Amino acid sequence: QSIRNFSCCYSKGKIHPIWVAAPMHSSYLGNSGRNNSYRDDPNIKCPQASKFEGYTRGHMVGSSDRTVSVATNKQAFYHSNIGAQMSSGFNTGGGAWNNLESVVDGLLCPDTLYQVIGVVFQTWTDNYGHTTSAKTGTSSDGTFQVPTGWYKVLLRTKKGNTGKRVDECSRSELQCVAFMLGHYSNKG
Repeated sequence: QSIRNFSCCYSKGKIHPIWVAAPMHSSYLGNSGRNNSYRDDPNIKCPQASKFEGYTRGHMVGSSDRTVSVATNKQAFYHSNIGAQMSSGFNTGGGAWNNLESVVDGLLCPDTLYQVIGVVFQTWTDNYGHTTSAKTGTSSDGTFQVPTGWYKVLLRTKKGNTGKRVDECSRSELQCVAFMLGHYSNKG
């Protein structure tokens, strides 16, 4: 059986995913566990970074969000879903991105939660006055652009249990929020 997993935009020039769009629902959760089968996305015909020197391999759609089957979890390890992330204080150990992922996991509802996870690459200053400058790094497949910011955009019904598709809902039945975080060590 096939299941819609995620859609993505991958940059050949940046050797990095730009965004991933993924529905979040309990139907994607199960007992398959994490398989760590990092590999190129067979639907993308350009070099894809398998490792980012000095950065962790950060899932855009989390492996833990795709455990309904081994096949679905393996897709979460496609390089089109893996970005260069700082580890300490960003994606682990109480880092802001790690905390945001935990909050989003708690927003699952009987209606589908839609999310777009993406990155920006230009020099960027956040609302705290912290500027992250554009830079490059070395990957297994060449020079890649390091994200200066990561974002999540979320859309779902307000009630969470309408039983309706988003396109069947009125604007007043929907809620949307966007989070943008600078790519630097930021606990909290």
